[in-house]
Amino acid sequence: MIKKIKFIALSVMIAVTAITGAGVYKQAANAAGTADTLSLYDAVKNTAENNGALITGETFDYTVGVSEHTVTNNVVSNDFVFKSFDSFDKELPKLKFTDWKQTETAALSGNPYGPQINVNSAYSDSNGIIRVNRAESVSVKLVFKKNAKLSVTHDEITGIIDTDKDIRIRIYTETDGKQTLVTQNPLYSGSSAREANSLGAEINVKSGTTVYYEYGAVGGWEKTLKAKTLGSGMFVNFTADTESYDNSFGLTLNGMAEATATNGFNSVEYNETVDFSVKHGKLGAEVPFDVTGTNLMQTTERNDGGTYASVYFKYVDTLMRTNGEKDVIVVELTFKKNVKITVGSAAINSPTNGTAYYKYYVKRVSGGENFYKNLETFKITNTAAEENAIGFTASVTAGDSFVAVIYGSNCTTNIFLQPDFEINEKGYNESETFDFTETIEFAGYVKEQKTETKRKYDELFSDTYETAYLEKLYNDFITETDKAETKEEVKAAADKFNALIDDVETKTQVTAAIDTAKTRVNDYVSALDKNKYSEEVYNEILSIKEKGLSEIEGVKTSTAAKTKADEIIGEINLLPVLEVNNTPLIITLIVIAVILAAAAATTVVILKGRKKTK
Repeated sequence: MIKKIKFIALSVMIAVTAITGAGVYKQAANAAGTADTLSLYDAVKNTAENNGALITGETFDYTVGVSEHTVTNNVVSNDFVFKSFDSFDKELPKLKFTDWKQTETAALSGNPYGPQINVNSAYSDSNGIIRVNRAESVSVKLVFKKNAKLSVTHDEITGIIDTDKDIRIRIYTETDGKQTLVTQNPLYSGSSAREANSLGAEINVKSGTTVYYEYGAVGGWEKTLKAKTLGSGMFVNFTADTESYDNSFGLTLNGMAEATATNGFNSVEYNETVDFSVKHGKLGAEVPFDVTGTNLMQTTERNDGGTYASVYFKYVDTLMRTNGEKDVIVVELTFKKNVKITVGSAAINSPTNGTAYYKYYVKRVSGGENFYKNLETFKITNTAAEENAIGFTASVTAGDSFVAVIYGSNCTTNIFLQPDFEINEKGYNESETFDFTETIEFAGYVKEQKTETKRKYDELFSDTYETAYLEKLYNDFITETDKAETKEEVKAAADKFNALIDDVETKTQVTAAIDTAKTRVNDYVSALDKNKYSEEVYNEILSIKEKGLSEIEGVKTSTAAKTKADEIIGEINLLPVLEVNNTPLIITLIVIAVILAAAAATTVVILKGRKKTK
């Protein structure tokens, strides 16, 4: 079951259109009018005049307040509670707290005055203040009543200094109580200036969604943003265009990885269009990561080198590493609507220190089984990669998934080039989708053949002594079936198996052959004339018989039973029979008996003759 979460720390790839100069937009919002175009100045002024209450607009309602974050062990939570100021200066205008009490004594220092925002149209040195601390940020809250494209724009910002590095400009959305971080940009990023609109965005916002534009901080010091230092570019303009709305949006792989880690490595229910997951393993058998660190997630299991994690994913300053093709990164976007998905990537001088592979699939789940179609494969080497070097476009049907598999050629390959994903419902084209009908039908046929062959195999395996031979036949069948691309090839493999198992004897057949062999030996010995043998030889015959019958009992094939019977009978035939001068004993005895009888008769006649002579 996919775990629902209140907040997802997700950096979203937003299509930002270059809109030069905030002056293009009129600053004409007021409490009673529409809010299609709104400047920060008007937002603060109208909030002060309405004592912090929402100001009604045609496309969105709005107010300016404080987004209060929880700070635990110096870490600022991404979720927050929005609250109103209680002091409203309608002249400057200015918003602040009358009796502010710091909530983080150990975290704040200097003279903590509490959060406030003080602006005027001239952005003078003495005004134009936005003061925040890491627990309390100043936010413009926009509650949308219509679908619209929101453009957040600003002038160029100059005079940014290194100590502003803790300041963060964030955009959140909130739907059904779930807050999502859309963008988070540090004010200072190694340069004293920011281009116009670099901290803004264009976002398609659905009716019922709340957008927060937040000035925040992550450091422990109270932070003050002033016009003197930062220029008028800190004071943004909001424009909502209902005509330009479309529900396309983008996802960065880094943001998806961060959201996955924040969600306990589980799949993320992102919005009404897509859920996603970032896992590792083998395609179709991927599993969640199990170790997290500072801006990264990895595995407990080690790679083939034995030193580093099998899969490592640092989602700040992107670095991906896999255990070659054995353990890969699997990114899955599961769609609830028909969409067009466009994969893009930035130009990068050093995309990898070896060779990286990017394989894109469309996946369908049917009958509890996963079916994949490989759409494209990219091979990226360590030479410079142009923009969209791994770019690809596909239409994906609701219920199906787009899957990206990323891996290096070995466990030492560092991968820096990552895909980003733009999702657009309007661009969906059914003719560009992959039809899984034949794939699923073929898989069903394969499953039937495998099931029936397995049934025959199990039945015969339990009733034969030729298990090794039978196991080889079955494994050969599975190998040939897995390689098969047509029903004919699958059937040929099944027919081959069925033909060969006809030669496999069952235990019943072997038992019958054993009984026949034993009967043959017993009958042969019974037919022998005991008188032809000496007592010693005959006892040896009986011994050979008993030993042979025992050996016949232990054979595993009919052939072995017959052969053993032949051997026993042959061994008995080699034993000597009784003989006299090469004459069989019985004949000798008869001759002797005749001679003795004749001799006895002669002796009687002679004796009688002698008596008469006397």
